[in-house]
Amino acid sequence: MQLFMEEEPVHAVLTDVYLLHHVISFQRGIPGRIVELERQNPDRMNIVGILPQLAIEKNDLKALQTLFKVCEEFPWYRPMRKMDFAQAMHVAAKCGRLELLQWLDANTELECQPWTFAAASRAGHLEVVQWLFEHRRESMAKFEPFSMDRVAEEGHIEMFQWLEEHVGVPCTTSAMDSAAFSGRLPMLRYLHEHRAEGCTPLAMDMAAIRGHLDVLQFLHENRQEGGTTWGMDSAAAYGRLDVLRFLHEHRTEGCTVKAMNDAATWGRFEIVKFLHENRREGCDKYAIRGASRNGHLEIVKFLHKHYHKHCSRDAMMAAAEDGRMEVVQFLNENCSSANGMAITSAAANGHLDIVKYLVESRTDGCLLAARDKAKKLGHDDVVEYLETLLAPDVTECGNNNHGRNDTRRACQRVEATA
Repeated sequence: MQLFMEEEPVHAVLTDVYLLHHVISFQRGIPGRIVELERQNPDRMNIVGILPQLAIEKNDLKALQTLFKVCEEFPWYRPMRKMDFAQAMHVAAKCGRLELLQWLDANTELECQPWTFAAASRAGHLEVVQWLFEHRRESMAKFEPFSMDRVAEEGHIEMFQWLEEHVGVPCTTSAMDSAAFSGRLPMLRYLHEHRAEGCTPLAMDMAAIRGHLDVLQFLHENRQEGGTTWGMDSAAAYGRLDVLRFLHEHRTEGCTVKAMNDAATWGRFEIVKFLHENRREGCDKYAIRGASRNGHLEIVKFLHKHYHKHCSRDAMMAAAEDGRMEVVQFLNENCSSANGMAITSAAANGHLDIVKYLVESRTDGCLLAARDKAKKLGHDDVVEYLETLLAPDVTECGNNNHGRNDTRRACQRVEATA
């Protein structure tokens, strides 16, 4: 919607310099329709030049003209940050507003920023780029190989070809890498067929991470740079089973234990099972710890069954810390290395149900340390519960005379190792 409709009387007033001067000589406020624009965008009013920017974004030439006339005729508006026109030409170019850009060029003495040409190129505004090339060469001062790479990343083939022909700035290997990252297969194919810069292993890795299977297949069939274990590891973490299967069947880079570790941590059960059934890298203690922390009980059970040696006290402590009761119960009942240190982890995070469960099911762990942690972090209900179990004279850990109100010791240092 335009800020100023041509048929409205207010527009006639605001675009008549002499009449507007007379009106504002009595009232120095911003014209009403511009005030309305401010009200519609309250969170952006602290941005320098926001009012011209909003007019440009809305492609409202009349609003832009009015704002400029107000600043030109009435000096007290010029220091206002929101009325600043310094970036107006850059914004118009970046937004693809050729008509507004041409008006600013013809009616103001504003300069283009040295990176304006690059911004318009990356945005894919070919007509604007061609106009800047012909009329505002200062906007090209910061157009560098990095700029060509960003055009490739956005997949603007026609723009890229025009720039090759008329500007002649080369690209780098980042062009293909970035196109692969963004899934721009036509751009990737063009670069492969017409450019000599090539790519790096990052191209295949990033395609795998982002799940661009078609790009991955193209690189596998047409390029020699290959990838790294990072691609398969990250595909596992992001749950890209189709990508994982392709890499397993067609590539030799393989993966590391991080693949199963991250898949377990983020609850990718199908990925965990695929890796277990098809790969030999396995996992380490971080797999069951991550799955425990995030409450992925079925994965915890699977890892306990197949990778029992990695079941450590860290896993139960992580589950207790994040309030995963079902996981805590399973590990407490099935993991021999689990111990009462998890009581302190649960207490420190206010998980009273887990604290009670561990107190009732275990005889180890330091209740005093748990109480002190809970008190420090403001978990009053946990503090109150633990104090009912501590003998009145308990003051420090490790004193064998300090006992719970039953026959078990309230304070015991746990020497078990992970």
